[in-house]
Amino acid sequence: MATAQYRIIAPGGGEAESGRAEAMVTGGALDIQPVGGASLHIPFGRVVAISEPQPYTVAVNLDDGHVIELSQMGVMRTQLLAELRDARAAVAAADAGAVGTAEAFPGWVGDSPVEVHVHEDALLVIADGWTRRVGFSFLVRAIVESYAVSLALNDDSVVLVSRLGRRTGELAALVEERLRESKGRTAAFLGSLLPGLDPMAARAVAGLLRDGVAVPTHALDAIHPEVTATLLRVATKPDRFAAVAALAQHTDLAIGFKQAASVRVAASGGSPWQPADHRTHIQDHEAPGFFGGAGLAGLGLGSFGYGGLGLGGLGYGGPFGGGLGLGGVGLGGLGAGLPVGGGLGGGLGPYWAYQALGTGINWNGNAAGPPRPMTPRANVQRGTLTPPSQDLAALTTSGAEPTVLAFALFASSRGRVAYEVLNLPEPVTYVYETDDDARSVINRALDDTGFQAAEVHAAADGGLLAAVRTDAPAVLLGTALIARVPHGPDWQRQLAGLLT
Repeated sequence: MATAQYRIIAPGGGEAESGRAEAMVTGGALDIQPVGGASLHIPFGRVVAISEPQPYTVAVNLDDGHVIELSQMGVMRTQLLAELRDARAAVAAADAGAVGTAEAFPGWVGDSPVEVHVHEDALLVIADGWTRRVGFSFLVRAIVESYAVSLALNDDSVVLVSRLGRRTGELAALVEERLRESKGRTAAFLGSLLPGLDPMAARAVAGLLRDGVAVPTHALDAIHPEVTATLLRVATKPDRFAAVAALAQHTDLAIGFKQAASVRVAASGGSPWQPADHRTHIQDHEAPGFFGGAGLAGLGLGSFGYGGLGLGGLGYGGPFGGGLGLGGVGLGGLGAGLPVGGGLGGGLGPYWAYQALGTGINWNGNAAGPPRPMTPRANVQRGTLTPPSQDLAALTTSGAEPTVLAFALFASSRGRVAYEVLNLPEPVTYVYETDDDARSVINRALDDTGFQAAEVHAAADGGLLAAVRTDAPAVLLGTALIARVPHGPDWQRQLAGLLT
């Protein structure tokens, strides 16, 4: 909650109201509670843009033209602005039907600062005034180019995300990883539906039936003549199969599958981190008193950094080469040492060795201050950890709440497309009409809205019982809709009349 000075600016530009208020983000909405006045509840579906028109001022633009300005919030401005953007990103993910928890990357697209949210099935590019969904089925690759990530789409367009800093390679690697995982889930799911298909044919079918992409039946049957019939039989509700199969005889049928729920399994079983409870020491290293042995033993230890003092053939290794000798050559006997060993009167070898252990030798008494304590070493205890994985067996089109949506697009030469859900009891079939390649246009718009046609059209109807949708794909579907055909005895005849 933040105390702020608020202004409500009307669509014409005049100030409608102002004063002091408490502002907070809660329940998917922005709540403004004026001092002594009625509260204002703004769902994020009504928010068109969030910006900072001037320093220390947050502006919230609504879809009806009103603007809410919040200022004089002090240090809470940054927190409120972050909460506003996080809540708006959550609404955008719900509108787009994005699957799974997102990883967020701040960057720029063109002249706009954005956040790139990478989900399991798509990435969302969210700016202050717009949102764009890029489904992985329509994404070809992610390439790092001059400290930016170039996202190449299958329609030859490119989304260039720049100013990612050190996270440039991380974003590209994550997108490529999610692309591979998406293709793997599609292959595993179709393999469970078509277990009798040989591996090369199954690979070809999975390459066409990418997540959310409708594929014409003639393309599938070119791989194997029974692919379409088998998929329709196993993915369509039994009471709807006969009518769908009969309508497919008179229209250009395309079938597709869209993952509707996450099947990712989080990591588990790890041991918690333990604080360091062992301290570095330099005693008890197997030799009593930390001295080397006599004679050749002392010589051997000296060669590994202990140094040595030779006296008549007997040598004793001192701690890190503290013996008398120049370059490890003893007086009157044998001695050896590496550069860490001390020369005549001591040397820098012991100093650097102690520094490596986190302490030091004070060569000048207390002039340099007390030595700092030994650096502790971590008490590393290995534990069992189950890494994150995917429950591919959970991908199914059956049941009351299937994790995969099966759908069909019936296209005609008149630029009309009918969208039908095959494995859920949807009450109606939606018929659209567009220019150009109608099936591709409608397929992409459906994918960008998460195949939530009922919610989109309920919002487009303008009733008070549905939330408002202002995203471009929802607007496209709303304007392209020409008919709703309810399921019933006359369903097949009505659709045939609209399409053929």
